[in-house]
Amino acid sequence: MNIKIQNLVTNPNFLFWIIVISTIIVILWASVVFKNRHTTSKDELKRDTHAILMMTTTVLFITGFQYWSMGQQGLQTIFVNPYKAVKAANLAPTVTQITSAEELNNLSDEQKEKTIVIIFKFGCPDCQRLWMYAQKHPELLPSKNILWVSNKESNKNISTLVAESTRYPSIHYWNKNDSTLEEQIIQEPTESQLNMLSKLAKEYTK
Repeated sequence: MNIKIQNLVTNPNFLFWIIVISTIIVILWASVVFKNRHTTSKDELKRDTHAILMMTTTVLFITGFQYWSMGQQGLQTIFVNPYKAVKAANLAPTVTQITSAEELNNLSDEQKEKTIVIIFKFGCPDCQRLWMYAQKHPELLPSKNILWVSNKESNKNISTLVAESTRYPSIHYWNKNDSTLEEQIIQEPTESQLNMLSKLAKEYTK
């Protein structure tokens, strides 16, 4: 899939407004068809009804996809204000940028030496600030060296790194001391810690 199209399809704002506009169209169209049902031929009524049902199915599919995507980001329940959920989704990695807990478990010691793992919580203000910081410092954006992982429940059941994180964002990297890897953890990073991580990320991508 073309990268620009992929980014558009996974863009929470784009999907949200597609759902809103499509729902309005379906409601207005259905109202007109129902109002004119006695003056419309059976064939035309059948055709319009079929089209409305197809469009309704499409809207439900897109809505389901959006909630699935936000679930991958860490949304815990569908019973939330959809507009607020979409705003939170915009301030987190998209479904295509998130690293799975399985991939996290499979990191070799060699890979850990050049990897920063960022465990984030959906809707967490500090995580959102980190994401905005990463927009200005692209070396911290998701890549093969910078792994953004959701703290969703299913990930906690797979990765001890995720399960043991209690404050967010929880940032993990490894220093090699002789032949031993020592895990370093930063939670709720300060500005100076972010600057240090930014420099470290640049070194990893050289």
